[in-house]
Amino acid sequence: MPNLTTDDNGIRIDMTRESWTDTGANIITGTIEASDDGVTWRKLTEFAYPGGNQINPRTGQPVLVSAIAVYWPERTINGIAVPQRPAQVRATVTNTVTLTTALSLNGV
Repeated sequence: MPNLTTDDNGIRIDMTRESWTDTGANIITGTIEASDDGVTWRKLTEFAYPGGNQINPRTGQPVLVSAIAVYWPERTINGIAVPQRPAQVRATVTNTVTLTTALSLNGV
């Protein structure tokens, strides 16, 4: 995981799409989880991406990056929504076929 700072309000995973095999099914799946004690983990989100060439329907151009961003849950303190950064975050990304990708994890 990246070194997140207190200025980060969440986490983002970017995956470049280079020759992802079209199997007719999802070829990358994953979850992002958070914990305040390192023992109890809560799922913030899960995701799945299909293989094959993806085309942006608005531009007609190939999609070169698939990404997911998750923002920390907020708690209202004195009427102000404040992101509650967890003590620990973990991400699991699984691929079901051999593929070429660059994966990056960054704070948002």
